[in-house]
Amino acid sequence: MRQGFFWGLGLMGLWICAAPAAELRNENLKPVRTVKTQDFFKPDALPAWGRVVTEPEALAAVARETLVYMARNPENPAVTPGIFSELGLSQADVQRSLQLIVDTAEADARAGRPSRLLNSQWLQQHFRLIRWQPDRAGAAASKVALRQPGQIRLTKYVVFEGQGSPVQTASHCCALYALPDEEAGLDAEAAEARKAQLLRYRYTKQQVVSGALKGKAVKPLVWLTRQGLEDALMQGSILVRMPDGSQRMFNVHRNNGIAYNKALKEPRKQGRYWYFKEVRGILGYGQDDKIKVEPGVTFAGDVYNLGLGKIIGLRYSLGGQPVFRLGVLADTGGAFVPNLYQLDFLAGVFSSRAAYLEGVKHLPEQAEAFVLIAR
Repeated sequence: MRQGFFWGLGLMGLWICAAPAAELRNENLKPVRTVKTQDFFKPDALPAWGRVVTEPEALAAVARETLVYMARNPENPAVTPGIFSELGLSQADVQRSLQLIVDTAEADARAGRPSRLLNSQWLQQHFRLIRWQPDRAGAAASKVALRQPGQIRLTKYVVFEGQGSPVQTASHCCALYALPDEEAGLDAEAAEARKAQLLRYRYTKQQVVSGALKGKAVKPLVWLTRQGLEDALMQGSILVRMPDGSQRMFNVHRNNGIAYNKALKEPRKQGRYWYFKEVRGILGYGQDDKIKVEPGVTFAGDVYNLGLGKIIGLRYSLGGQPVFRLGVLADTGGAFVPNLYQLDFLAGVFSSRAAYLEGVKHLPEQAEAFVLIAR
């Protein structure tokens, strides 16, 4: 029998049977460090939840999309309970929790009643809480200061709007490139197996910006300013307004195989470069098949170690009163390999940096974090 935490009928619904250990993996799924899961995740009760803030329909939409992705990609390395398996949590528990969010939102909408997902008493009745204590050693190793004990770091990611051009101009000098033509018939796994022969893996971001792909069999999807390109690469998506008034959404597709370097604080010095594709909306985790996500209810994080699809609750102070924000772990990024001290919150679509700063000023830099598991 696997040792770990077992769901029961005690005060917090769990009994500790051992001190399980887990291997943290990087984005290549190679072990980098062994940790004791219960050092960071323990069952807890929260007497005062505060006002629940979320958009129930959007939350259910991301939960539904995540369930669909899991069903289509059961062998994906992020479709696991992650290190929570050491606590006795199964993939069925993850999917059951997401399904409860979907079913509740749909039932309340059909009945025309207030959403129970905004009712803290209902949430307490139907979900157990696992409190997340941040990995302070991991944060320190990445030179991240966690000033509030017991709280994870909360960063924000966004989709910026940018002006685009169908052709290269003096101001719009940087392309978002589609995958090279040679990869048209290759899925991600087949492409990885042939990486030594593929154009995509040959150039750094700086080389691409300097024109290394000109004359090659690779299509520019749209032309952006230099800063527009950096915004797209950093955030993973960009909403582009074209000269004719139309809008086009682009999302990262596959990268050049260069890992994100946490030690480089200047984004333009990063060697990683992404090739893009035009998409139907904001997309989160996945390679060719991705999860459609929504602002305000989506978190990016360490899906390879935490496992995709965890329902996250953040508790922090807003206007002097506690609030409890719900979202789904449905995205990731280069900064999360591994990372047990941080989440990135999808804050919205903004026309400028000034609009972004105004739009996120009510959000904290750190917050108490919990994983919610259906009873």
